[in-house]
Amino acid sequence: MVIRGLQHIPLPVSRKITAYFGLAALFFSLSLSSLYVVHHYFSAGRLRIPADLLSAEGIACLVLLLLLYFLADGLRLYCVIRALGFRIEFSYIIKLVFEVLA
Repeated sequence: MVIRGLQHIPLPVSRKITAYFGLAALFFSLSLSSLYVVHHYFSAGRLRIPADLLSAEGIACLVLLLLLYFLADGLRLYCVIRALGFRIEFSYIIKLVFEVLA
């Protein structure tokens, strides 16, 4: 039975899509399992938020880590764009990365 208007997806394309979804599932499962193992190892299985995490020093450290994360992400994006052969100033990358915060 053939449905009119429904096209058959070629086999290599469907295998490629399946492979991408499989790799994505592997990535997420490894990420979540590693987070669980680290949490279980360091907190002995108890979920608790330390009170000093919400102190001024704790929040300042979290903001600094977030800033470093955004800078590393911008550097990664810059390297990918340069690897593709495009010339772009790093200031434009900073604008792209920190647009969310503006």
